[in-house]
Amino acid sequence: MKSKIVKSGSILAADDLKVGRVVAVHSAARPAQPPPSSMPPEIERRIRVEFSAPPVQLPPGVPFRIKALNLPFILVAVIEPSGESEAPFIIDASKHRLIKVPPAFVRAIGRFGKRKQSERIEEPPFEPNR
Repeated sequence: MKSKIVKSGSILAADDLKVGRVVAVHSAARPAQPPPSSMPPEIERRIRVEFSAPPVQLPPGVPFRIKALNLPFILVAVIEPSGESEAPFIIDASKHRLIKVPPAFVRAIGRFGKRKQSERIEEPPFEPNR
């Protein structure tokens, strides 16, 4: 079977998520609507409020490398200029729409970190006028 090609920047479906793939949050997923019920209006209002609660806000565009999958939960590491962060982070895929991040974007982040380190200039220690 031929593997599906996923373009960078397109919203990913659950079957497009793979360990090692770099993703970023595109936007919050639309909340699911609870099914209509015959509950008393007061209880139904409370349930609708719980269903419409906003998801945890993640910064859009920050690249994450997928480390493990247990859908809808995704264990990721943030890609930083100095490399990947050591602290794991868990994203709920049912609450966020994710996009694939192109390798060139990840390389640019790495180059940015290297450039910043090489641009550091050793300044002489401050000596006040006597």
